Amino acid sequence: MIRVNLLRNLGTSAAPNLSVASDGPMVSQDLQKQAGLRLMVIISFVGLIIAYEKMQLSAKEQVIAQVRTEINQTRATKDKFGDAAPIVEKYEAEKKKLDSTIRVLEGLTENRLREVKLLDAVQSLTPARGWLEEIKVENGKASLIGYAPDEATVNALFRALEGNVLFSNVKVKSEAREVPNAGLVHRFEFTFNAGRVR
Repeated sequence: MIRVNLLRNLGTSAAPNLSVASDGPMVSQDLQKQAGLRLMVIISFVGLIIAYEKMQLSAKEQVIAQVRTEINQTRATKDKFGDAAPIVEKYEAEKKKLDSTIRVLEGLTENRLREVKLLDAVQSLTPARGWLEEIKVENGKASLIGYAPDEATVNALFRALEGNVLFSNVKVKSEAREVPNAGLVHRFEFTFNAGRVR
């Protein structure tokens, strides 16, 4: 990488003194290690969430199986009584209530897994040269903040998010240059919706 020093002799009216140095990558190894450590923390966090969600999903599936068993028992009892209209109406009402409970449980299960899939997808789409500092997901809306050594990495992440079916309405909320110890990096913040807008 080549650096050009344009700031020397800034206070004089003479032309600035240009110096060129080729001193390797602009991002230090310490910064790269920090980025790697953060990436490992994100991967571990996603793994823990997936394990937790699988346990929750198993419990929900047991409840759904129990409710379906109750529906089958209700139908069997209804068939025993033949054409007894009041009893049939009572069991029909119970069946509707149980069906509604099943729909609610299935909806909750689907929504909980959506956030896990979102975190996993963001982690896998992040370019190797970029790293994420923060991810927030709330009510189907998400934002992420991270850093990259150049604009090409930021653009690559933007295109990857925009092209993924799990995300919609992807926007670059802000992009600013910061100079940590290792040199120039690009800070970015994206906002997007989880799931395509229909």
